[in-house]
Amino acid sequence: MDASGDRMLGLLVRCRFDTGDLAMFTGHGTVDWEGVTYLGAGQMLSVGEAQATSGEGIPGLSITLSGLDPEVVALAELEEFQRRRVTVFLALFDETGQIETADVLFDGVADT
Repeated sequence: MDASGDRMLGLLVRCRFDTGDLAMFTGHGTVDWEGVTYLGAGQMLSVGEAQATSGEGIPGLSITLSGLDPEVVALAELEEFQRRRVTVFLALFDETGQIETADVLFDGVADT
C-alpha cells in the first residue's frame, strides 16, 4: 500500500470461483468492504497495469500471487478459474487501516 499523508492507497482483489470467493488486498490483516472480508497478502499480491488492446478489445490485467507454499499452489490448480469474475478495487484507507472508499479499477473475467 502507498502512503499519502495519514491515508494510504491499496488494491482489493476479489475472485469468484465455483467453490467460493477469494478476496485479498495489498496490506496486512483483514479489512471489510461491502460485506466481503479481504485477507491481507502484503507484497505477495501484485497487480500489473492494464494492457491496452487494438480496436474495440477489452483491456487485460495481470494479477500475481507469489511466495505460496507448493501445497497451496497444487490445491489452487485444481480450481476452475477461466471465465470466472475478477474485480479489482482501488481503495483509500484511513489512518486506522479501514477503507474509506473504493472504486472499481477493473471488472472482468479470468482467461488464463
